Amino acid sequence: MKTVIYDTSEKDIKRAAAVIAKGGLVAFPTETVYGLGADAFDSDAAKKAYAAKGRPSDNPLIVHIAKTEDIRRLSPVLEETAGEEFKEYSGLKALIERLAEAFWPGPLTIVLPKRPEVPGETTGCLDTVAVRMPASEPTLSLIAMSGTLLAGPSANLSGHPSPTCWEHVKEDLDGRINGIIAGEPCEGGIESTVLDLRTMTILRPGLITPEMIAAVTGEEVSYDKALFEKPSEDPDYHPLAPGQKYKHYAPKAEMHIVPEEKLMERVAEEEAKSKKVGYIQRPEARTFFAKLREFDEEAVDIIFAAALPEGDSLSFSIMNRVLKSAGYNIE
Repeated sequence: MKTVIYDTSEKDIKRAAAVIAKGGLVAFPTETVYGLGADAFDSDAAKKAYAAKGRPSDNPLIVHIAKTEDIRRLSPVLEETAGEEFKEYSGLKALIERLAEAFWPGPLTIVLPKRPEVPGETTGCLDTVAVRMPASEPTLSLIAMSGTLLAGPSANLSGHPSPTCWEHVKEDLDGRINGIIAGEPCEGGIESTVLDLRTMTILRPGLITPEMIAAVTGEEVSYDKALFEKPSEDPDYHPLAPGQKYKHYAPKAEMHIVPEEKLMERVAEEEAKSKKVGYIQRPEARTFFAKLREFDEEAVDIIFAAALPEGDSLSFSIMNRVLKSAGYNIE
């Protein structure tokens, strides 16, 4: 398969949208990381996205929309009467509208009950669907021009560091997908916050923090307890959000997390053994994944990352990615 590189002109976005409409795969820019777009209502297209990434099929995809009203195509929650089976979501219409006004387009994903038209291949066979509106004009145009909504996991090989520029996508998926929209590098650098509206629980931390959500909704927001544990490897466990079960974001080299005051000491120890060492003194959301990919290119033997201090919600989100990248290898 030849992977076409599209620019962000209207002409090229139309070409990319036509590929999506025909069941193809096109990677797209967002403010978080690059996504791999497939028609969210086409089960075969969703299967292609899993296959291109080498992603387990029970790891749900996030559906990207162009406007809040697009939720109606995915879920009944914006209807005045959603039906008896959705009564636990009754009254959430105003809450969704407040969240959308405050954070969309932007890095917040909300988990909603899905309509039957959304195939299980898109949702990891769950009865819920994860939804967000990306802050990228080329991608919003891509969604609108395609006539559908985009199921969009990160556009990398499963387990690799997430891609924050189109060159990262090409490195991982060239020849495996139909096209890549070569937009700007991603400013956010880590994936969106995932919020389960049924319980006001954050399933995946991101740039939108619990405090920010609580300030808008007036609701108490908590972290899912799974965020404080190593990801489950139980084959019967079905994650509600990406990143809850499988190994993620891993560089090629062995990676360790160390206290900041021990970082340079550990670097010196390994360099004394003639090892090529990569290290990150203070992990930052915007640059973390790109730095791991640089270490891969440099073929380092070992990587050290300093632990960020506890107590800050954004630091918690960043450390969530650092822990997963290191496979919870903490000194």
